[in-house]
Amino acid sequence: MSTDLPDFKIFCRDACIKLWGEPDRETAKELRWSGDDAYSERTFDQRKGVWFDAGQERGGSTLELALYAKSKPPVEKGKLRGALFFEAWTDAFELGLVPDPPSRPVRSSSGRAGRSRQGTAGCLSRCPSGPAISR
Repeated sequence: MSTDLPDFKIFCRDACIKLWGEPDRETAKELRWSGDDAYSERTFDQRKGVWFDAGQERGGSTLELALYAKSKPPVEKGKLRGALFFEAWTDAFELGLVPDPPSRPVRSSSGRAGRSRQGTAGCLSRCPSGPAISR
């Protein structure tokens, strides 16, 4: 079964840097941003491709990072699907964390539903500018 959904994991590292600035420490395993105290550190796990904010006790994927950046409540594990998935994808695109907006359903000439891709392809450096993000 093929899917035309992007691999959002590849954008998570750059998304963290875009939101939090350059890390205070970088190793082969993780990026680390120091907070005001030991309880407010933020990390990005380079192997798993996920982030964690110790102060908020919250972490996850690129799309969960977009929800977090927009001050939306955390999503229960396994519940980021359907309308919430597309909302998070839209948020990520608006913030400039992913290069393409969500695809929209279209009907082919045979009447079958498919997906239409809109937007630009490429890396974060080529993403359309989203709203300014405070650091």
